[in-house]
Amino acid sequence: MQEEQPLLDSTSQNNDPGVMKIAMTYGGMLGMAAVIVNLLFYMAGMTRSTITAVAGYAVILGFIIYGCIQYRDRYLGGHISYGKALGTGVMIALFSSLIVALYTYVLMYQIDPGLLEQSRAEAQQKMLESNPNLTDAQLEQGMKIANIFMSPGVIMVMVVIGHVLIGFIFSLITSIFIKKEETGIPSA
Repeated sequence: MQEEQPLLDSTSQNNDPGVMKIAMTYGGMLGMAAVIVNLLFYMAGMTRSTITAVAGYAVILGFIIYGCIQYRDRYLGGHISYGKALGTGVMIALFSSLIVALYTYVLMYQIDPGLLEQSRAEAQQKMLESNPNLTDAQLEQGMKIANIFMSPGVIMVMVVIGHVLIGFIFSLITSIFIKKEETGIPSA
């Protein structure tokens, strides 16, 4: 039986697949996990609950931590700088956001267009609650603006920006704990 070779030995850094490959791998995993979690809450009728948001954030946080630690330990010899950990986390979030944005589009425009109509009705209700003296013309103008933000392209861009921003914030914090600077002292 042949012995398994370590992914990184002390003489070579050539096994580093690069941040992009790691980000695509773990970002893809995160994107799929986020879609599965979201679908479970959708089927349970809990798309707008606090627990749904917390579960979504936990999935993002977990995969960013897992991906960065795997990159550090499997490919970088157990060492990663704060900046590289931060960049890796953000790139993982970016790749996952593309999957989540596509899922959001399919959900809102193919699977359940009623979600979009529900969002429009909620926007109109909030406008009326915040200013009960709105004229019909003002309400119509406000809804025109709201509808711009509910167009497919804008929703997808907002999903990507929001997902990457959350990933950036989580990565800012987690990178503090994930980083392990190289000391220059060879390990035995």
